[in-house]
Amino acid sequence: MPVTDSIREARAVLVLNGTAYAAATGSGGIWVALLTALPGVNDGTFATEIEAPAANGYNRPSLGTPQSTGTDGQYRNASLLSFGTALTDWGTATHFALVNSVDAAGSSSVTLGFGTLDAERPCNTGALVTIAAQTLIWTDT
Repeated sequence: MPVTDSIREARAVLVLNGTAYAAATGSGGIWVALLTALPGVNDGTFATEIEAPAANGYNRPSLGTPQSTGTDGQYRNASLLSFGTALTDWGTATHFALVNSVDAAGSSSVTLGFGTLDAERPCNTGALVTIAAQTLIWTDT
C-alpha cells in the first residue's frame, strides 16, 4: 500500500525522536474510506471518495485492529466493514484509503495510505456496501 508523506513523516519522527505523530492517530483511530479512483499520493484530498455526506447513507467504518498475515508485511481487516446502505447511487468503488478521521464530510482527514480493492464494488441505491473480513489487504511498504 502506498503511504503518504504524513506516514513517512510519522515514521521519521518516531524513529528519530521516539515521539508519536499526532496526525497518525487523529481522532483516536483509523477509518476506511471507499474511493472511485486511485487518489493522488500526497494531496490529502478526497475528490474520489464515495458520496461523502452521511445524508446519502455513506459512513466510514473503523478499521479496528488489523491482523498481520505473518512476516510478509501484509495486513488484513479482522472484521466485516460496513459503509452503510446507499440512499443514492454512489458509483463504483475501486480503491480504499486508510484515514485518521471518521468525518467523511470534514476537511481535517489525513490519508495514511491507500490501495486497490480486491474487486470493484457497485454501490447502487439500496445496496448495503460492505467489505468482508480478511479481504481488505495492504502491505506496509
